[in-house]
Amino acid sequence: MCALCFLQLTRFQGDGGYAVGVSCSLMLCDPLALARFLLSWVRTHAAMKAQNKATTNPMMQYASYFQRADTMTRRIKSILLDTLAATDTNSVETVLFRAAAATTTATGTTDHRALARACVDQASERLGAGKMPRFSVVAVAKPEEGKGPAGMTVETCQADEQPVSGGDEHKLEVAQWQELGLDGLVLRESKPVHVSYSIVTGGDEGLVVVMPDGEGLLVTATVPK
Repeated sequence: MCALCFLQLTRFQGDGGYAVGVSCSLMLCDPLALARFLLSWVRTHAAMKAQNKATTNPMMQYASYFQRADTMTRRIKSILLDTLAATDTNSVETVLFRAAAATTTATGTTDHRALARACVDQASERLGAGKMPRFSVVAVAKPEEGKGPAGMTVETCQADEQPVSGGDEHKLEVAQWQELGLDGLVLRESKPVHVSYSIVTGGDEGLVVVMPDGEGLLVTATVPK
C-alpha cells in the first residue's frame, strides 16, 4: 500500500545541493491546494522564525541525516528520468488550463464532463496524442459547496459516450505552471533553481482535475503520449 503523502529529500554529490520532492494522492489534495499549502507553511515558518518562536533544534531535522556516518552507508541511488524515457511506454504529459466557471446544467452547477472533454481534446491536439478509451474527472468543489473529501467528486467518461455540450462556454486558456507560485518558495533564504510538476495516471487512461481558483477554474488535463 502506498502512502497518501510522502516527502523525499535528496542531496547531490559535488555541489551539495538538495532536491525536495512532495508526492500526494489526488484523493487527499489537488495540485493547486498542495502548492498553496506549501507556500502557506513556508510563510508561517518564516514568521515564527522572525519572532524567535521557531524551535532551535527541530524534532525532525532531515538535513542532519547526511552528516551522520552511520546512516551514510545506507544510500538509495537516484536515476535520471531521462534514462527511463525511452523505455517508458505509459508516459504521460499534462497541460494546464484556466477556465471560466460557466453554469451549463439545469440546476445551475458546472458540468465537469463537458469542461473535462474540452480540455482533453485541446491537450491531445497540442501534444499529438491519440484518442483515449476513457478518462477520469476529479472535481474539487468550491469552499461554499463542500469541505474536504466530501467536496470532491470522481467520474469516469468513456470515449464512445455521447459528447456533452457546454464545454465551449468555459473559454479555455492555456496556463503556465509558474502560476502556482512555487518558484517563489524560500527555504533557508534560498529560492529553488528549478521546479517541476508531474501528475501520474494508470495505463492508457487520461485524467482531468478541476480546481476552483477565485472566480474561475484551474484545470489539469493529463493524457498518454
